[in-house]
Amino acid sequence: MYPDTSFETRFGAIRGQIFDRDKKPALGLAVIATPKAGGEPIGAWTDQKGDFFLTGLSPQRYTLHIRPIDGSKRVREMDVALHVGGVYK
Repeated sequence: MYPDTSFETRFGAIRGQIFDRDKKPALGLAVIATPKAGGEPIGAWTDQKGDFFLTGLSPQRYTLHIRPIDGSKRVREMDVALHVGGVYK
C-alpha cells in the first residue's frame, strides 16, 4: 500500500499551478502526464489554488494534457522539457 523508501530516488514528480485567462487559479482541471515513449499516463486534479502534483513518474519525456472539468473537448498540451525545463523533484 505504501511505496518503499527508494521510491523518491527512482521516480520523479511534476508540481505546478494553472491560472485562467483572467489570472485566477483554475480549479478542477485534469492534468495528465503521458509518456512520449508510451506507457500509462498519470493524472491529478488542480485544487482551489490551481495547484497540481503528479508523482511516480519514471525518468523519460512527458507531454502534459490539461483538460477542463466542464466536459468540453478543449485540451491543452505542452512538452514538459520545452515549457518547464524538464522533470524536477
